[in-house]
Amino acid sequence: MLREASAKADVIFSDLGDLSRLLETPPGVKGADQIFPALMQEYQSLLNLLPSQGVMTPTTPMHAEMGRILYQDVMQGAPAVPWQISAAKATLAGQGQLTLEFELANTRREPLAVTLLPLVPAGLKPMDANPEIQLAAGAKQAVKLTYTITDTRNLPLTDGEMRLPVLVIAGKQSRIEDIVVPLRPFSITWNARAAFNQETQFSPELEIENSTGSNLSATWESNWGGKAQAGKIALDASGSEILKLALPLPADGKTPLRRVLPLKLALSSNGVKQSFDRDIEITRNMGLKESVPLTAADGQASAVSLRADADGLKLFLTLDLTGVSLTDDSSGKAFELLLNIDARSYGERLMPGSTAALRITGRAADGDAVVDPIAPWAFGSGYARIFEAKEIQAALSSSAGGGRRLTITLPRSYLYRHEWALGNGNSQMGLNVRLNGGGRDYFLTRGRRQGDDAESLSVLELTDKPTQRWTVRVE
Repeated sequence: MLREASAKADVIFSDLGDLSRLLETPPGVKGADQIFPALMQEYQSLLNLLPSQGVMTPTTPMHAEMGRILYQDVMQGAPAVPWQISAAKATLAGQGQLTLEFELANTRREPLAVTLLPLVPAGLKPMDANPEIQLAAGAKQAVKLTYTITDTRNLPLTDGEMRLPVLVIAGKQSRIEDIVVPLRPFSITWNARAAFNQETQFSPELEIENSTGSNLSATWESNWGGKAQAGKIALDASGSEILKLALPLPADGKTPLRRVLPLKLALSSNGVKQSFDRDIEITRNMGLKESVPLTAADGQASAVSLRADADGLKLFLTLDLTGVSLTDDSSGKAFELLLNIDARSYGERLMPGSTAALRITGRAADGDAVVDPIAPWAFGSGYARIFEAKEIQAALSSSAGGGRRLTITLPRSYLYRHEWALGNGNSQMGLNVRLNGGGRDYFLTRGRRQGDDAESLSVLELTDKPTQRWTVRVE
């Protein structure tokens, strides 16, 4: 994708992660059982390994090698491959089938033997293909690959375009070609990724796109939370239309904090019917003094809960660890907590951004927990400050009845970009908690996005009378 963006911007792209230009098979090594460990050893020799932190950084020799590659690309251009792919198209064939067609050309003046292997993208399974292609000098050959659609929720479809990876090998050169092409005869773009403070309904802004080049009539039907909707659309050549689809949100304040509901959506035209299903997560805004349950990752019952409190100087988070049997592991740790807080201002927080999780670990015995070093941008995009971990207090305690509690206290001064208007439902923070302890994992919210994505967080309102609003995410 960086290569594509650089081409559009007409700037140089140098792939410093191309291991074929960094590594060479040692002389005398033959067979995969010898070649693979030899290459791994050579690769690891170029990295500084810090196992305790799970970090690998390039050594000075690796920096020199990458500098050499960059210099060659600037002065001579990146090495060209001896093939070219063009005239690609991806077509829904009905009966859960998808075909990918393209032309493969030999750009050299001598014959070329090509091995071509479709890789397995999300939601698709490649069918039988002819992997060996012989091309005469300058010749072209039409290639057709067939896929079975295995998961309509996870198709490699973004902004109406399919992204299908194909491994191409010719001689000593190989590359995974990402073939990016509009889906025919119709496709869907999900314009809404996340929406905050939704009240009675949510529109996913589903845009149906006509990629046939001629007029297209289609019908659609959907089902979400037991409510069915249907309609018709008529599209001009290469036209598009946003469906008039409104998904009702729960109105009962006693509903669960978090739900994941599948949206079933099917589109039909000219005998071709295709489902474009997605999971949609809705999370109710939580308020101060409200005890909300964490979900267990194994799907079993969970009694772990989270409560937030705040005053003019501090934010308090309390986890009641009911049913969690903490035991120290070989490293002396009994639990790990990842805490994400987006403390940007209200207007900023409604925009995309990132955070960095606070990592808190501790022993099974009562006492202070350990707060790892804190990233300068930990509390949201735009933050840039040196935070002292010792200023964040975290402690594990026990009650007389045997209950366990983890309490975390953050100074308001560290959340300096936030309005901090107590009692105001629009004074909000993004929040997520992920706990590992007692052999189980728990979370406040969880999706397919990176945990540090600000749009992946729930909402905490700094009031003890939270509004009946929802965060909605299309997964």
